[in-house]
Amino acid sequence: MPIIDRESSIHNPHPCPSDDEKYDEIEGIDYTAGYVKQLSSDDALLAGAWGMNATTELWDLCYRSGPRMAKILEDFVRSLKPSKRAYDDAREILTIDMHLFYWSQDIAYISIFDDPEPPSLDWDKVTMNNIVGITAIWTLHEMARIKPGMFRHTYQYVPGERNPFKLDAYDLLHGIMLLRWVLRTWNYDRDQRPDRPRPLRAKERRFWRPKARVISFVPLPEPEDSEMMDID
Repeated sequence: MPIIDRESSIHNPHPCPSDDEKYDEIEGIDYTAGYVKQLSSDDALLAGAWGMNATTELWDLCYRSGPRMAKILEDFVRSLKPSKRAYDDAREILTIDMHLFYWSQDIAYISIFDDPEPPSLDWDKVTMNNIVGITAIWTLHEMARIKPGMFRHTYQYVPGERNPFKLDAYDLLHGIMLLRWVLRTWNYDRDQRPDRPRPLRAKERRFWRPKARVISFVPLPEPEDSEMMDID
């Protein structure tokens, strides 16, 4: 694996894959690039990614799972308010790249994600360049402890307790998209959670499938006249 500067999420831009190509920002995700792009704005797709039946279940997960879950998400929103003033799009506040995946898997960050308090800039390994991503991952760890059944790809040794674990790639992606949904729908004028949305039927996930390789058969050349002659 190539060495990557994990202290910065700024990297050289590369051509964006077409919508029907394989998503390549997080290792181990077999979705199409177009599907992942739509997850940030299509509530029905996001509900389907979480294995839900309707979009109202997104709201239920965030705000009807008890006061602890609601407080975690309210604290998350408030911690990103300065960033929200600079960006209108939640995708610009909470970016997804390979650094996010590496941070979530790096054993050096486990103590941060296992801590009961949210990350702070005076902590070791937390910098201005990574605090948004680290805080998002920490928030997902807290959500997984409260609702381990929803993070169905992540294995926890003792669900519900403060034990170290790593988020599965799918749970990380779905979780980041859910946090974007929270940022996008939060009522900033009243500084409160959004109203429960109207129910929409969840849409199916779209997995990437490699295109079948086209095999062409080239006809064999006709034999030379000499090869057709009988030789005594």
